[in-house]
Amino acid sequence: MTMETNNINYNKYETTLSKYNTKINDHEIKEAVDALISKKVAENHTKEIEESIYSCIDLTTLNYTDNDESIIKFVEKINAFENEYPNQKNVAAVCVYPNFVQTVKNTLEADNVTITCVSGSFPSSQTFIEVKVAETASLISWSLIFVLYLDRVVSYLL
Repeated sequence: MTMETNNINYNKYETTLSKYNTKINDHEIKEAVDALISKKVAENHTKEIEESIYSCIDLTTLNYTDNDESIIKFVEKINAFENEYPNQKNVAAVCVYPNFVQTVKNTLEADNVTITCVSGSFPSSQTFIEVKVAETASLISWSLIFVLYLDRVVSYLL
């Protein structure tokens, strides 16, 4: 990416942001949030909305310390959720690094929870595009068996 490209992107964002009042302080934000909470929490604190929110969650672990043991413990919590909260729908998916997909597949027993993995050196995405492409291509061919969803990050303006 050239300096000129960076300037174009910066100007594009500055132009967009100039349409909005971005000169607000913490006190104004707190007042606005408090007003929303007092006005909207009661009408939105329903079982239907709670279930809808849970059904959108990709429960994710992307820690550099992840290992098979920690992934198994993580997934066992998802498996136990239905027994601990029988009136609540489980999360939509469990998301891990690619090397733990098989561990999740072997451990996951919960119904209607899909397996997701990241790609393209996510979350940092700080590597060569060739590495991202190779990893993503491998996962796409592999995912026909193991993974229902694949999250990826591709740098803007490659």
